[in-house]
Amino acid sequence: MRAVVLSFVLLTGCSEKPSFDEQFKKQSAEIETEAKKLERDLKTQIELVPEASETGSTEDGAKN
Repeated sequence: MRAVVLSFVLLTGCSEKPSFDEQFKKQSAEIETEAKKLERDLKTQIELVPEASETGSTEDGAKN
């Protein structure tokens, strides 16, 4: 009887795990969302300090 219950529990647990494709899609979407956020943040920072990007200066005024 225990073997039957244990087998059922193991099979049920395995079927709940997402497939590789499902995990890949989810993680790809998360990475894409994070990349877009980083791009927006970078664009905002560049727009806030246009003279530094044009002259090659850093925030502390040193030349590159």
